[in-house]
Amino acid sequence: MLGYRIINCNGSDCSTEFYNDCFELWHTVWSDTLLEVAQLENMSSDQFLVNDNAGVITWNEKPISLFLFNQMNMSYLTNYRRSYILNYPQEILEKASEEHSSIFTFSNLTVHPNF
Repeated sequence: MLGYRIINCNGSDCSTEFYNDCFELWHTVWSDTLLEVAQLENMSSDQFLVNDNAGVITWNEKPISLFLFNQMNMSYLTNYRRSYILNYPQEILEKASEEHSSIFTFSNLTVHPNF
């Protein structure tokens, strides 16, 4: 049976087993991908840990897919200097922050090879 849940990327809100299963799924898929396309052999956990949350799709309560995301409060000037945000034109960010107090960033869409 399919399920969906959101977890903290620091592991504070789920069992250690589920958290480790999510991390292993992410790490395995991205390690294999980066080895193939960039010959990167030792991928760290940094990209996983710098995100706030992971949206996790489960099959029989085991993770089969996930994406990482952050919610950034655009009232804080520090968020305008994040490397991710620096790639966007300033006028788009200003318009977004006028209409919404937060911007979400999504990254590292991960799908188990069997799915």
